[in-house]
Amino acid sequence: ILETLREELGGFTLISEELGILHGGQPIIIVDPVDGSLNASRGSPFYSISIAVALRPSLHEVVAGVVHAPSLAMTFTAVRGGGAYLNGARISSRVFAESRKVIGLASPTGFHYEVGRTVSLLMKRGYKVRILGSASLGVCLSSIGSLDAYLDPWKSLRPFDVAAACLVAREAGCKVILSSDKLDLRARLSIKVFRSEALLSELEKILL
Repeated sequence: ILETLREELGGFTLISEELGILHGGQPIIIVDPVDGSLNASRGSPFYSISIAVALRPSLHEVVAGVVHAPSLAMTFTAVRGGGAYLNGARISSRVFAESRKVIGLASPTGFHYEVGRTVSLLMKRGYKVRILGSASLGVCLSSIGSLDAYLDPWKSLRPFDVAAACLVAREAGCKVILSSDKLDLRARLSIKVFRSEALLSELEKILL
């Protein structure tokens, strides 16, 4: 990834967990080379490569992004103001009439009680719960209606986990709420991605 970026762009600033921050001017490139590394190491297809481009060090300043899930043959792309695409075909947020809603959750290390409690609360109210193990893929699946919402209310995510996916979701018509927009390696944030205000209201009443 780094070699290709250097060939195509020349100078840029890179932000990633593996390499930290490599200062080199504009633009800012946010890279997560394997989101869902445990899945990848176990042979599960639910992992992805995430690359986002920002003009300033803020998640709200991301102007382009790609989330590629190689084992699923799914490539999500988005440009700010230009829509979101899956494998080259434009996507839009769909709201299914089916009564049983499907909620995706993060599975952060160290939050086992909180995750278990949340799963229990949701399932008692009739929701289906999916924990896939890749935040960027979970957010992108919300954009195409495979999930009705994706939640991490525990401030366990890092900006590079979801930088590209959030733009995909927004451009597909989803609402994205972040607890922080800082592009900082030390930052932790929570996220709510959903496709209807009514669903968000329901979920907040349950999880408060």
